[in-house]
Amino acid sequence: MHRRRLIRLSALLAALLVCALVGTRVAEGYFTGLPGFGSGALPVAEAEPLAIEPAQIGVGLYPGSTVGLAVGVSNPSDQPARIESLLLDPSQGTGGVSSAKLACTEPALLFAPQSNDGAGWTIPPRADGVDGFLRIQLPAAIAMGPTAANACQGAVFTIHLKAGP
Repeated sequence: MHRRRLIRLSALLAALLVCALVGTRVAEGYFTGLPGFGSGALPVAEAEPLAIEPAQIGVGLYPGSTVGLAVGVSNPSDQPARIESLLLDPSQGTGGVSSAKLACTEPALLFAPQSNDGAGWTIPPRADGVDGFLRIQLPAAIAMGPTAANACQGAVFTIHLKAGP
């Protein structure tokens, strides 16, 4: 009698194990057949780069002064884009600054990285065939060092910026 009970218990456990395995496979088949479940690979579109217009300044800039500037940012993507910060683009000009007066670039000019008080900026997406655009005001972004040559007064500077992390 004890042996017969052990055989029944073993058979019951085996049946439960089979049911659990079959149930798992059925559930997996069901859920992987639903949208958003399962595995697969889709190509991810490469984000189109933002275009940041160089800003020009000159008026009101003299040794020891600070001025603001405005830059325009274009977004050719059909999705909004985020810029966390704006930094000098050292790949352009001399450290990100260009001037007809070569002696009046960095370190004569100092640019404080900008982040909109930590909020960054959202550039609208392209719509109706027109790139999204945002004009960003950067108050007190450029300072002319107090030791800059007096010859730098009145010089026109082009500031090249890039999006930062």
